[in-house]
Amino acid sequence: MADQHSAEPSVFLPLTGNPTGFHHLLLAECALRQFPEYDRVVFLLSNGQHPDPTKRQRILAAELRLTILRSVLADWPQPEVSYPVRVLAGLGEQPRLNPKHSGISTAEFEYDRPYRLAEHVLRLHEQCPECPVSLIIGADLVERMQDERIFSSEDLGVLASKARFLIVPRGAVMLEEALATTEKLRNVTLATELLNLDQLPKALHLLLHLSSTLIRRAVQAGHSLERFVPQGAAQLMREQQLYRLEGADQFLNEWELNCRRQEQQLEDCAVAIKQLLDERARQRKPHHIAVVETSSGGRVAAAFTTVSGISKHFLGGVVPYDSREKARLLERPVTGSSVTAAMAGILAEAGARRSGADFTLAETGMAGPSSPERRSRKHGQCHLALSIDGKLHHNRLDLNPFLSRKEHQLGFALEALRWFKSVLESRG
Repeated sequence: MADQHSAEPSVFLPLTGNPTGFHHLLLAECALRQFPEYDRVVFLLSNGQHPDPTKRQRILAAELRLTILRSVLADWPQPEVSYPVRVLAGLGEQPRLNPKHSGISTAEFEYDRPYRLAEHVLRLHEQCPECPVSLIIGADLVERMQDERIFSSEDLGVLASKARFLIVPRGAVMLEEALATTEKLRNVTLATELLNLDQLPKALHLLLHLSSTLIRRAVQAGHSLERFVPQGAAQLMREQQLYRLEGADQFLNEWELNCRRQEQQLEDCAVAIKQLLDERARQRKPHHIAVVETSSGGRVAAAFTTVSGISKHFLGGVVPYDSREKARLLERPVTGSSVTAAMAGILAEAGARRSGADFTLAETGMAGPSSPERRSRKHGQCHLALSIDGKLHHNRLDLNPFLSRKEHQLGFALEALRWFKSVLESRG
C-alpha cells in the first residue's frame, strides 16, 4: 500500500501498532468525518525503533504488527466482527474509513534505526510540495516536542514549515499551555487544529479510552477482546499467543507487573494509614476501622492485614459479594443496581452497626471486564462511603473501563485507601 498523497488527498497517522486497536481506527474515522477534503487515512507503521528514548523498546516484530494492522483494517467495516461499526449500524450510520479510504506505509521498515517524524514529513512533502503534510498526533506529542533529545531543532523546523497537525485531545494534557510552552522553548510556530471527537457518536466515545497497553494487558489477563479489536485480530493474537509472555521481566508479563505494582502501592498505603492511626491512638482520638467490600473482593482488608501491628486499629471486614449476602448484612432485600452512592452509604452504615468501628469504609463497584456477556456501561465505576460518627461521606471512582477485572479490583481498593488516608490527614 503506497503512501503518495498527490492524487488522493491523505492524512497520515503515525503509530507503533503494538497492537493496533479500535481507538486508532476511531481517530482515523473522526478525521475523515471532520475534514472531508481528505480522501483517506494512511497509517505510518513504525519499524519498532522509537526515536523517543522514554518509549518502550521491546515490542512485537514489525511483520507481526503489520499483519495485525492489515487484519484490523480489513475487518473494520464489517459489523458482524467489528463492535464499533455494529454500533454505527444500529444508529443508521456507515463508517467513512474502509479499505478504499485507508492505506499503510511501511517506509520505516527499510531502515535499521529510529526513523524520525521529520523524515516522514520531508519524504511525503517531496511528493506534494504545494501542500503541507497533515498528521494526526496526540496532545502528549506536543509536550514531547519540548525535549531536544526527542525532537532536534532541525526536526522542529521541518515540522513547523511543512506539516499540519490534527491534534487528539488527551485528558491529562492542557493543549493550549503545551503548545505555548513548546513554541516559546523551541522558538517555533506549529500549524495545528484540534480533532473534534464529537464527530463520533457518543456511544463510541468510551472506546477512546483504549490504548495498546490496555489491549496487551487484556490479552495477558485472558479477557475477551471484542471491545478492543475485530474478531480476526483477536483470534490471531490468541492462536499465536502474542503478548502472553511479553514484559519487562522474564518471569512476569506486562499485566502481571502492573498488578504487582498496584499490590505494592496498596501495602504502602496501608502502612501510611497505620502510622496515622497510631498517632490518633496516642492522642486518644477515635482510631478503629472496619471495611465492607463488594467489587474489590476483600483486597482492602488484605492490604491492612499485611501490616504488622494493625490489629490495634483494624477490627475486620466483610465481603457481601452476592446480593443475598448483602441482604443478610442490611437485614432487608436488595433491589435495583448495587453500583450506586446510596448502596455504598447503606453498606457503610450496616458495617458500622455490625463492628462498632469509629470509621467504616464501604465500596461497591463494577470490576468487569467488558465482554460480550457483560454489557454494563458501569465497568470501572465504584462508589465509596465512609461512616464517621454516624455521618456519611461519599466519593466516586471512574477508572478506565478497559482495565482487566483484577486491575479494577486493585484500583478500587487502592483509591479507597488513598481516600481514607486523605480524610485522616484532613482531620488531624
